[in-house]
Amino acid sequence: MKAKIFQIVGALIIALFPLGLVLLGIASCDVKKGYVFQDKYEKLWIPNNLHVEMYENRLSRFAWIKDTRGKAILYYKNDYLTPHSHLFSDKESLSSDYRLVGELDTLDEHGKKKIMILAARNYSRDFKIVTTRYAEFHYYPDSVDEGICRKIIFSIKDVSVNKW
Repeated sequence: MKAKIFQIVGALIIALFPLGLVLLGIASCDVKKGYVFQDKYEKLWIPNNLHVEMYENRLSRFAWIKDTRGKAILYYKNDYLTPHSHLFSDKESLSSDYRLVGELDTLDEHGKKKIMILAARNYSRDFKIVTTRYAEFHYYPDSVDEGICRKIIFSIKDVSVNKW
């Protein structure tokens, strides 16, 4: 009798295991699949369920990464200076690949806010010198998936043809 019960339970587990894997694959497909967003300076990996709205004028350039309902997930600014880049000046140890140079945890009217600043050295086509570019990201860790935000942030790559 016990052997028959174990056989039935074993058969059920074996039958349900592939179904569990399929359901797990469906639940995580939005996270694994994505596309590369590229502008004239950097590129980022973006999950399929998010999109980038880039804003640029002569004085500034920034982007909002939003979900399909239009909710802002991540704010992104890249330039030779960003609002918080002056707080972090470890330029000597930088390479042409972006690396984290600073993190700030702040509070504002929307709650806890995380600010991450990455920097890289590259050859500026505009100024014809080696310079530092900063990428500054803002998000609210209590209202977004922090893992996805960090994956997007650390996917940043320089697309400059003239590496130094």
